[in-house]
Amino acid sequence: MKSFLKYGAGFAGLLITVGCVSMVLVNGKKAEPIPVAVSAPDLKNDVSLRRECATLFREIITIQDDRETLRRNLNKTQKAFHSGETTEVDFAEARVAWLESENSLATQAAAKYSTGRSKGCFQKIEQ
Repeated sequence: MKSFLKYGAGFAGLLITVGCVSMVLVNGKKAEPIPVAVSAPDLKNDVSLRRECATLFREIITIQDDRETLRRNLNKTQKAFHSGETTEVDFAEARVAWLESENSLATQAAAKYSTGRSKGCFQKIEQ
């Protein structure tokens, strides 16, 4: 049974290797990808898409506003620490909490921007 598994795994590896090489080389020449024409989303005329994009923009703005509020709060805590109004421990805890929130919110914003780009929400519209 073990030799059969080794043989099967080796054969599968060979097929994958040959398949990958055959995708790259066609008749001994490097294969170029064939471009596929995809029409751009019609943000100007597609009401449904405009609604989706507007919702996405509101979500992005909310996330960015939350990030700014948290950054300002950390800045106040940092100033309080430097003026001796708060302890190093309090500042360190506030910084860690901000960093965790900032990373989460930045990741959420990046995902929203990516979604918006893939849907065509950021295209320029000529009036």
